[in-house]
Amino acid sequence: MRRKHRLIRKDGREMANKIFSKEDKEWHLFRDFWNLCQKYWIPEKNDEWWEELINSECNFCAKYGNSIFSRKLVMAFNEDLEVRSKSG
Repeated sequence: MRRKHRLIRKDGREMANKIFSKEDKEWHLFRDFWNLCQKYWIPEKNDEWWEELINSECNFCAKYGNSIFSRKLVMAFNEDLEVRSKSG
């Protein structure tokens, strides 16, 4: 049996939360995003790598109905990659 995680606010009220099961589309979305991050975590300085990244991100977003949430995950990841590619 899975234990329910309880999040308590400063005022003592319990916060709403969700534990995703493997049947939930959100579980798959987070797993796929995790895999995308692992594959592309270290940015390379060549166009082929960036084109492959963008193609993979487009496929990820399309798989999840081009939802705002999936697109914002990808945008945040891209912003981080850009910063790290310029500083490294």
